[in-house]
This record gives sequence, structure tokens and C-alpha cells, in this order.
Amino acid sequence: RHSYQTILTLALAAVATGVTSLLAIGQWAADLTQEQLAIVGASRFKGRYVPPSESAIRRTLQRSDAAALDAILEEWMADFGFGDAVAFDGKTVRGSGSDTQGPRHLVAAVVHGTTRVVAQQEVASKTNEIPVAHDLLAPLALKGNMVTADAMHTQTKLADYLVTEKHAGYLLVAKDNQPTSRTPFGRWRPKIFPRPAETWDKGHGRTEYRGIRVSTDLNNSLTCPHVGQVFRLERTVTHANASTSHMR
Repeated sequence: RHSYQTILTLALAAVATGVTSLLAIGQWAADLTQEQLAIVGASRFKGRYVPPSESAIRRTLQRSDAAALDAILEEWMADFGFGDAVAFDGKTVRGSGSDTQGPRHLVAAVVHGTTRVVAQQEVASKTNEIPVAHDLLAPLALKGNMVTADAMHTQTKLADYLVTEKHAGYLLVAKDNQPTSRTPFGRWRPKIFPRPAETWDKGHGRTEYRGIRVSTDLNNSLTCPHVGQVFRLERTVTHANASTSHMR
């Protein structure tokens, strides 16, 4: 009774409005007006447009090839370009688990300043995000773009791959509380940095300090390939009885 295009369009539109379950997608579709149902190509029955039921939506989506759909959407998103920078990060999909299977974990590449996902890969349960990063970025035309990632992906192989094979730049983070991620970059000494740019904010019973030091005066302690500039971020929050400090 209902075309695949109509069901898929309804599901995508519902998710775009914040709907997060198959049951809610069915309820969302049932609340559409006749004009809205006509726009998505709903079937007519006895002179009226009829939305697909929740069970029809569920069966259709469960039988769909998720990888093929991902590829089509990624190609369409790529037509809009990547802007100046792409970030990739992993997230666990809420509500995707069951009693017999843990929730799914995805790594996605997103255009900075937008919500456009241009690539997406599922992380197998017995691995982590690091080996998936190469497969995620491989099909993307990143020449001239900046690629950013969190400290988990601060790896010399990834840095070299982005520059030599993808002809892109990178911005990777090394945290004080993650010594393994700092290893490729050596132990920087504050003296290689000029005076920091600093700000202090006061309010709500606390004082917050932020400082950044940037330098292109590199030395042999920086072993990560193709490094052109380093920066050091420091954030300190002082409360009435305690203080916390975070550096990168």
C-alpha cells in the first residue's frame, strides 16, 4: 500500500524533528495533515491520504540496508562541500541496545559549524574508534581542509595519513591526564612558548582563568609528523574552598 520512498521520507523527517523511536515515528506520521501527507506521496484510500502504520514503518526500516542508505546520504551531503574544517568523533546511539546486544557506537565526520554528517562508520564491539578512523576518512575529499579530533585519535599514523595521503591539515589534542596521547609529541617545556593570551572571569562564587600559548618555534622534542604549530591551553577554576586545573 505504501511506497518505500514515502516511508523513508516520513522516517527521516520525523527524526529531523527530534523523534527518537519507531513508535514515536508512527505517532508523528499519524498526526500529519492531509496536505503534508500529499507532499510525501502518501497513498490514498477512500478519497483520503493515509499514513503508514507504526508496524509498516518498523518492518520497512528493519529490512532496509543501512550501509547502502548511509552511502546515499553521505554522497548527497558531500555535494554541499565540507567548508573549511571537518570534525570526527564517536557517540553511543541512545536506545540502540537490547537485552542481548549492547548499544551501537558510531564514529561520524561532521562539518564544523553545522549538523551535516558527511561520513559514518559503526565501531565493532571488539574494537575501538582508532582503527575505524582511516576507513571513515578514506572516501572523503579533504584536500585543503582542517580535520579535528579528540585526544583518543592523537596518533602519529593518523597525522601522517591526513597530510601525505589526504592533503589535509590536522588539529589534535594531547591532554595532561592522557600520557599515552602526549608521547608522540614529546614533553613540551613552557619556555618554548611566548607570553600567553589570558582572560579572567568572575561570577557565581568562582574565578575562572583561561590562557593560551602558541608557538611555531618547534624543536626536536616534537616527534609527531608535519607539526607546524603547537599551542597550550590552560583553564583553572577557583572556588571558595578548592580549585581545579585543566591543561591541553
